[in-house]
Amino acid sequence: MATSLINNFRRILTNVYANIILAFILLLGGIILAKVIGRVIEKLLKEIELNRFIKKTTSLKISVEELIANIVTYFLYFISVVAALDQLGIATTVLHFISIAAIIIVVSSILIGLRDFFPNVLAGIHLYQKRILEEGDKIKVGDVKGTVVKVSMTEIRIKTKKQDIIYIPNSLLIKQKVTKLKKL
Repeated sequence: MATSLINNFRRILTNVYANIILAFILLLGGIILAKVIGRVIEKLLKEIELNRFIKKTTSLKISVEELIANIVTYFLYFISVVAALDQLGIATTVLHFISIAAIIIVVSSILIGLRDFFPNVLAGIHLYQKRILEEGDKIKVGDVKGTVVKVSMTEIRIKTKKQDIIYIPNSLLIKQKVTKLKKL
């Protein structure tokens, strides 16, 4: 009975070690393969001069070739990690945690991005309903004097004497003293 228990334990331990070694090989091979494929893709994109074409048509100043190669490389890294975790039998748990973390990050980013948007829209609705400011009004907000060029739901645009265009968020207009001027 004791030898049977020891043999079962050895078999389980051997399977665990084999899975760990195989997972490590999958991870290492995936990382090497990802780097090689990323570099090959970057060289191919450089041969077709993708950056020159993108810069000419869109005037972007980023290296699109490098960006695409990095995206492919990191995607392949991710696939390698998932394959290694799957070999260990913990891929689904880890993927659930990664998915939850990604959702939390995306939702947080959206909420942070909209943090200033909603107060500006609400202030814009208030300004629109009360018709406090209209295009052509000459106003002073803080140290800025100028003519209102555009009133939108989120901001107003003021043109100064020097022909500068200044954008002022609507929420700031509600909080600050706004003076309508007769002449500039």
